Amino acid sequence: MEIFVNSENAVELRPDLDRHVRAVLESRLARFSDRLTRVSVGFTDENGRAVGVADLRCTIEARPSGLQPIAVTADAPELVASFDAAADKLVSVLKTRLGKEGDHKGAPSIRTLLAD
Repeated sequence: MEIFVNSENAVELRPDLDRHVRAVLESRLARFSDRLTRVSVGFTDENGRAVGVADLRCTIEARPSGLQPIAVTADAPELVASFDAAADKLVSVLKTRLGKEGDHKGAPSIRTLLAD
């Protein structure tokens, strides 16, 4: 799983934020890492230089192999908060889309067991 972190010109991508993003994604997405080819994180300032309550946006796009990309966004007044909220959303979506494959009512399905 490759991780890319980008920001627009109005948002300064500090090295400590880059390290935080990579560490959180590697730990939180570890159970899906064999299914994900790439995860892209982007930061934007929605209001430019204007002062706003929740104007910093984080967009995370995950690319599962063989499936359509999954994208989530979150807005917050701080970059770390917007990233953390978007990461929570991504984990939730991945659990729903990838976590249920092969499971039936919380247990492995007979089809999954027979395939092994």
